[in-house]
Amino acid sequence: MFVCFITTLVTMYLIGGPTRKTCAATLGTLAGVVLAGISAWCFSKASGITGFNVSDIETGGKEGILKEKYIGPRYAYVGGIVGQLTAEGSVTGNGDTTNSGSVKIEQMEHTADALVYVGGIVGQHLGKISNTVNAGEVSVTGAPDSGTANWNVRCLGGIAGIIGGADVAGAGATISDSKNLALVSHSTLAKSNAKPIYVGGTVGLMLESGCTISDCSNSGKVDAGFFNNSMEYGEAPSTVRANCAGGIVGATVSPADINVISGCSNSGEMSVYRGMGGGIVGYAEAAKIANCTNTGNFPTNNRGGRSGGIASKAVNTRIEGCLNQATLAADGTGTTTIILIGGIVADLSDGSSVSDCKHYGTLYSPLYGSAPGQFTLSGGGIAGASVAGTTIEKCGFGGQFKGKSATADLTIENLCNDSNFSGSGNYLWDGK
Repeated sequence: MFVCFITTLVTMYLIGGPTRKTCAATLGTLAGVVLAGISAWCFSKASGITGFNVSDIETGGKEGILKEKYIGPRYAYVGGIVGQLTAEGSVTGNGDTTNSGSVKIEQMEHTADALVYVGGIVGQHLGKISNTVNAGEVSVTGAPDSGTANWNVRCLGGIAGIIGGADVAGAGATISDSKNLALVSHSTLAKSNAKPIYVGGTVGLMLESGCTISDCSNSGKVDAGFFNNSMEYGEAPSTVRANCAGGIVGATVSPADINVISGCSNSGEMSVYRGMGGGIVGYAEAAKIANCTNTGNFPTNNRGGRSGGIASKAVNTRIEGCLNQATLAADGTGTTTIILIGGIVADLSDGSSVSDCKHYGTLYSPLYGSAPGQFTLSGGGIAGASVAGTTIEKCGFGGQFKGKSATADLTIENLCNDSNFSGSGNYLWDGK
């Protein structure tokens, strides 16, 4: 504003000299600049759209490439449309392609404080998104070529990188009727056994309460390639945490009211190099997953230690009316010796339930049929493992177990690898 003021005074004086016309023209120009500034500020507040720019960001618009190559920021909120959408803001598409330009982070400052939120539409989401379509690749390759990786968290999503996070309020945020058509990928990079990535076809990480994702779909490949051997979510970012990947949501954790993922579908391939992988949600805590479908296969060369057709691990979570018709794969790797694979959920943990769900497909692990060794396989047509207090009711399943040298059809005894759960009305299903 100050620069505009000085420039206007000098320019008008040189053109018109010290006259009343010059004075009037100068005042009119300055008034217009002030009004434009006030209008822009009001629009930003009303729309809830905020962001930042640095000289090394390259944008090509809706169909170009958006790259973050700047070494310096510890917080990168990067979206194909908006970097941060506040609680008052909304992005509403028309069902056509909202963004088709790739969104990439190729370099980032290497610090334990770094937060990276990258989304095809929005980086950090706190408001409402509806009827959007992303067709641009979302990827992170930024880290040193060697040594131990060091950051707080990295979240990648086809629509939004994260819901909530970084000491901001996003309770009640929503995403509805939105599609991701493109690859969402975090490369392998340098090894770390503590720094997590969250990768999802729709959202990388939901870290708020009372949020909903409804009637969304993903057909792009979800590639969680980072080398992190940790297998548990952990209670705080400073603790050891696993990578979490999901066809719709990488991980959802609510501190209060449950988060709901409903009516969503994934057909994208699930490539999980380490950690947890779920056809719909990687890790679910205090959530409801309802009427969702996964047909996205897990490649048999996956090195993920826990794989579920709908969710990898469920804690205080209800899974209802969901369907998996895809090949699932899990392998011996990481900090655990027990490999879990389940047609609906790999690890049915405290306070969780599965009801009216169906699975048909292959449960693959190179460990199946092999002699006991360092790792043990725990698998089932509905759940890989359960704990006391969980329930499995009215679920159907079928297909086969398969390993490098053995194959066997699933039987009713293969509902779950243990009998810790309770429930009835479960049955074999032929997939038709």
